[in-house]
Amino acid sequence: MGSLFTDLPNQRGEIVIYGTGSLARMIYDILLEMGIGERLAFFLESNPVARETYGKPIVGLSDVERCNEYLYVLASYGNPRKLEGNLESIGVDPSRIYAFDSLSVEDFQDRPRVERIAVHPCIDDPAELEWWLGHFEHYTQGIHTPLTIDVATHLDGRSENASIHFVRPEAMDFASYDLVLVTREDALVDVLHVHDDVCLIDPYTSASNYLKILETLHFTMLTPDEKRRYAQISRTNFERLIEQVKERDKALVFGSGPSVGAFIHDEGKQHYMDESVRIVCNAFFNSSAVAEQIRPDIYVLLDSLFYVREFRPVYEWLIERGDDAYLVVPNRILPLLLYRHPELEDQVIGMEERTGELHFPIPEDVSVDRNLRNVVRSWSIPLASTLCDTIYIVGCDGTSVKKEDTEGRWRHNDELIRSEIVNMSHIMDKYRKKPITVSYVQQHMDAMEEVLQFGETQGKTYYSLTDSQIPALKKRLLLDS
Repeated sequence: MGSLFTDLPNQRGEIVIYGTGSLARMIYDILLEMGIGERLAFFLESNPVARETYGKPIVGLSDVERCNEYLYVLASYGNPRKLEGNLESIGVDPSRIYAFDSLSVEDFQDRPRVERIAVHPCIDDPAELEWWLGHFEHYTQGIHTPLTIDVATHLDGRSENASIHFVRPEAMDFASYDLVLVTREDALVDVLHVHDDVCLIDPYTSASNYLKILETLHFTMLTPDEKRRYAQISRTNFERLIEQVKERDKALVFGSGPSVGAFIHDEGKQHYMDESVRIVCNAFFNSSAVAEQIRPDIYVLLDSLFYVREFRPVYEWLIERGDDAYLVVPNRILPLLLYRHPELEDQVIGMEERTGELHFPIPEDVSVDRNLRNVVRSWSIPLASTLCDTIYIVGCDGTSVKKEDTEGRWRHNDELIRSEIVNMSHIMDKYRKKPITVSYVQQHMDAMEEVLQFGETQGKTYYSLTDSQIPALKKRLLLDS
């Protein structure tokens, strides 16, 4: 893909903006300011509903004729690579596609290390930046140039953290920075025409990957040697975990559905927990009842919410009670987690998410398939399949999805909520956790079959010990459980 503001103005031909949302409007306004807005032929949508927007026609993807006569601009925060693929599927030459370099988190982990970051306008809570990025003098001292973060504000001076500076907006030359983090969607227009390397971190915008961008940016700050060191920690701990559980040939994977409660309180089911490697995920980590009743061997923590400042008391509680369970986390979050909680170094395994063929993690390749994107399906079940040959699944109840539903909803076990260590609803409200979509729910329920079938080709056996609306689990229900 070409760069929107450095490459596009020098190319001849009519322009098409792929998208019709607020970002598409901003791009159109900027093109008008640049004197090339009159070249806009139409807006493009994959499946258009309206016929016109901003005084220009909307054309469906399948209706584009002579597709290589146009220059295409991708107006997407979340998934520009998908839009690029859609264009290529109808025959568009990739050289005719233009986008911002880093508006989404996609491929962000592979970008070159940045050393000068601008934040515009001032983030509501500067301590948020300090949590994710403010400690990099710890990593950079004596190795390379320390990270500098300039935050646009009308205050003078600098924060208590040496890496974070307060700078008046009029003194900021955005073009001089490696990266600009924009904290409000309406402020993008101030930056987009002077810098291609822009990320939106507006928690009020559902399309923004706010936390994911910050945690991934944190990982990009590390040197190659530092990344290798953390990878070795993960490999060593993974090997130790495999050795510790090798005498147990069964694993018990927990979802957080309502059926979990009846299962863990049924004395007739106790033998499953006694003889199995017990793997829980996400919300279970925040439950004192789970720690006491299930006694997990492994916590799998995929969601970014479990690494924000407000969640720190849960880790402190784990450390204080001497819980030696392993924590399996995204590899990009491992350095921050160990910086904040070095006591956990022998318990954490950083798992890389990688696009490619479906596979199970091994010490030589501590990774899972990024495409599955559900914590039980993509992390817990593959991990359990590495450790054991028989895998029991509990509490993955699924949900019913109706055509008229506007968003999907998972039902959770009430006991998890009553025994929370920190209030998750407050955290979700603060970070504007967007609801899951109906299409995601349906995709998850349909795609569970893929990972189970793959495991069965590897000699693994799967049973659901609780009833489920997920077809792949319903047909593997162990009736005498």
